[in-house]
Amino acid sequence: MSCLRRHLLCIAAVLSISVLGMAQPAHGRAALFSAEHTQVDGRPIYTEIHRAGADRPVVILLNGLIYDISRWNPVAEQLAQTDLTVIKMSFSAQPESLALSGDERAPTPEFLEHGLSVNDLASEVDAVLHHFQITKPVTVVGLSYGAAAATQFALTHPKQVDHLLLLSPLVVPLDTYDPSGQHLRQWLSGVRLWESATCALYGWLNPWLCQSEDYWYDSFYNSIYENYLFVRVQRTPDGINPLTYKKAVFHLVRAVRDFDLKTLAPKLNNVHMVIAEGDDEPLKKDQMTTWKRIKESARRSLAHFNGVVHAVPDEAPTTTADWIGRVAASDSELTNGAEFKVNAAH
Repeated sequence: MSCLRRHLLCIAAVLSISVLGMAQPAHGRAALFSAEHTQVDGRPIYTEIHRAGADRPVVILLNGLIYDISRWNPVAEQLAQTDLTVIKMSFSAQPESLALSGDERAPTPEFLEHGLSVNDLASEVDAVLHHFQITKPVTVVGLSYGAAAATQFALTHPKQVDHLLLLSPLVVPLDTYDPSGQHLRQWLSGVRLWESATCALYGWLNPWLCQSEDYWYDSFYNSIYENYLFVRVQRTPDGINPLTYKKAVFHLVRAVRDFDLKTLAPKLNNVHMVIAEGDDEPLKKDQMTTWKRIKESARRSLAHFNGVVHAVPDEAPTTTADWIGRVAASDSELTNGAEFKVNAAH
């Protein structure tokens, strides 16, 4: 176990960027928006909406990993002023939705025991659109971690997606880029392979071996990553049980542990992507690989935002809102896979 601990300590910087780097102060609800909430499979989901006319385009904004939805406010306000219907939502494991469970004496959210999957996150997007009785195709905007949920929603509900806009998208789990993170993942993959082989070879003799596939993989993964995140996640939003919050972050991370946007890219349609040029080179390389794997007929626009690092709504809200608005309005310049360099920092 000492070897695993060394690996875990070495990937601390990588996961710190993805977890702690997203924690920012809240800014309050945007004035043009009203708050509502719904639920799916017992998981409360907090939302805010600005409604435009029924004939106007609809945009739904999906959060980064630890992202208070009020951080979308400057972008969302600008979009609302252009007469778009704009929806912000907090996934069930994110702060505003966790707060719906009440104070520290409230029942523990069920997903903390059974976990979340990227399919669950896509189902939450569907539930929000259903709650607001949105039946026409929408522009789905996924920021960083939110790109995983946006992608899964586009794959499972293709008729509900007009445009898929990926902002600084997560391509693979971020610890994949660290050598020690790679070693840890290889070790865990070995455990998973061993369990699968045992089922294949001896499952006919003992069916339990197949029923318990991934048992040891899950046990090791949960122990290693949950313990690490419990130490690293220091800030807890007001009104949320700290233990509940840390477990929620773990389950969000776990939900995308096998996600790989590169392998899903050929199945996507009507895709727009924004790459933050200040982001790490390995991530940008994977984002470009993803773009090239999208069918040419499915590519709509690729924008390189200069002067920003990752969370483009924070760093360049005006430029980000303008770009989202153009995508939602089906701007003719953004329909044929063209590539743009955008000075986003002004």
